[in-house]
Amino acid sequence: QSGDTVTENMFYTANDTSKYDKPASYNLMITKTDKGYSQFIHNIGVMNGDSMDLTETYDHTGSGATSDLDGAWKETKRILINGKDTTDQTSLQYKMYGDGGVIWAHTWPDSTGKTHAGMGFGTFTLSGTKLKESMKASTYSSVRGQSFDIEITMDGKDGFTQTMKHPDGTVSIETYTRLKK
Repeated sequence: QSGDTVTENMFYTANDTSKYDKPASYNLMITKTDKGYSQFIHNIGVMNGDSMDLTETYDHTGSGATSDLDGAWKETKRILINGKDTTDQTSLQYKMYGDGGVIWAHTWPDSTGKTHAGMGFGTFTLSGTKLKESMKASTYSSVRGQSFDIEITMDGKDGFTQTMKHPDGTVSIETYTRLKK
């Protein structure tokens, strides 16, 4: 960040069945507001030969809570246990925690190799090894409006494993590593 300008470095984006791993950088002009901030991005893209600008306004919704999970994380391993069957379902997934909020996004290939994208966001609380994520929105209707009780094991300050039991009896175990600045 420099003054009222933030440089956003995108290293991966996805939408529906498309993914893009070509890095891009954008300069965001930030203006603080009473409830949060507004950001302006000049020349974010081109449509019909015309340069496009983007303005977005955000209101602060955080709780002010802090936790050992605050920061950005990348999934390094995911296994699904269904009875006696164990399946590696590692995907490209990122999670970010902070100020009482959580957001995650991932891409995963189906059996034909087609890539799919999904995301969700909401709030979280962490008490010892008990994490509760309450999803306000998601691309998955089965996740929207749901709360999930998750067991957390920290691996120092830069790693954690989460274990979650699903309503259908399956168990997912996901391992994450902290992204460095």
